[in-house]
Amino acid sequence: MFRLLAGGARNPFIRHSSSSVQFPTGQSTPKPTLGQFKWPIANTLLIAATTAAILNAVYYKLEADERETALSEKAALLEQRIQQLVDEKKQVVAEESARKNKSWWKFW
Repeated sequence: MFRLLAGGARNPFIRHSSSSVQFPTGQSTPKPTLGQFKWPIANTLLIAATTAAILNAVYYKLEADERETALSEKAALLEQRIQQLVDEKKQVVAEESARKNKSWWKFW
């Protein structure tokens, strides 16, 4: 209950507080009330809610990274397909242009 001084003597002016429940001494020990469990229950709920929020944030971060990888692969594939179509169209336009030029020379 009191802190020990050097050499094992107790200092009577400094009280050491304890977090244990003090039951009155008597014939039988009374049942603890709900009020005595208020802070432990609140701390447990706070820790549980914090843990759930952190795990949720980590899960969504990993899910976003996975989705970003999949979408970037899809975008690269689509860009390649677009480039292929543009190259084909340039080739068709060049052939048509060359054919028109030949027919113009033949006409005169």
